[in-house]
Amino acid sequence: MYEQHPVFRLSCSEDSKVWRYMDFTKYVSMLDSSALWFSRTDCLDDPFDSEVPNSLIARTKQRWEERRQEALSAQIDEGLREAWLKQIDGAPEFWSSMRRWYIVNCWHQNDHESAAMWKLYLKSDEGIAVVSSPRKLVNVVRNAPFLVFVGSVEYVDFDNYLPFHNQFEPVKRKRKSFEHEREIRIVAMKEKDGAVKLEPFEEKGVAVEVDLPELIEAVYVSPTAEAWFARLVEQVARRFNLRCDVRRSSLAERPLW
Repeated sequence: MYEQHPVFRLSCSEDSKVWRYMDFTKYVSMLDSSALWFSRTDCLDDPFDSEVPNSLIARTKQRWEERRQEALSAQIDEGLREAWLKQIDGAPEFWSSMRRWYIVNCWHQNDHESAAMWKLYLKSDEGIAVVSSPRKLVNVVRNAPFLVFVGSVEYVDFDNYLPFHNQFEPVKRKRKSFEHEREIRIVAMKEKDGAVKLEPFEEKGVAVEVDLPELIEAVYVSPTAEAWFARLVEQVARRFNLRCDVRRSSLAERPLW
């Protein structure tokens, strides 16, 4: 079920272009499963994705230790002391598991294709880019079996990390070093009765079925791909009943001199 979230919004219009760059094998797998792959955030390449800075972790651990000493020295019932210590000692595991609460599917927001994204996300010349819009991302995940949010990632200075007031905010923040990604992400969390259920995903990722013909506006072929590969991409698109255009990347053009 898709919901708006007060701290996770789009920084662009709902009809802006969003791109997902991928190798051909992942593209075929997506079409064959009629699904988008959502990765658990602790399985992504960035170890600080959906995490807080080490400086904040250090301060938090220091506060836990201070509370532990306070519990040990307090003149209270032993049963109450034991419960207090159990809560304090369980806090690190609870907070460190937070990244397993979220699974995400990530897109690049740009009105034009990106040469940098082609290079970053393709392992060979045989790659494609799928084009859609935030509006369509929202529409195709409305019936997902999770609580789902769609919004723009906020790139922040981890040396001056702003306070956060709920456990959701870290998943929408990334370090400024990743600002070139201009990421729009679909975030899914477990839910119960329409509310967030703070429970980790045991699997590293989940395939969420969506209406791909409704989602995909165009498919671009890698600028370094050969002509036979472009024909293959078009044939595959027709095989899976995509109604969109299949285009060669404009970066493949050469001067006419």
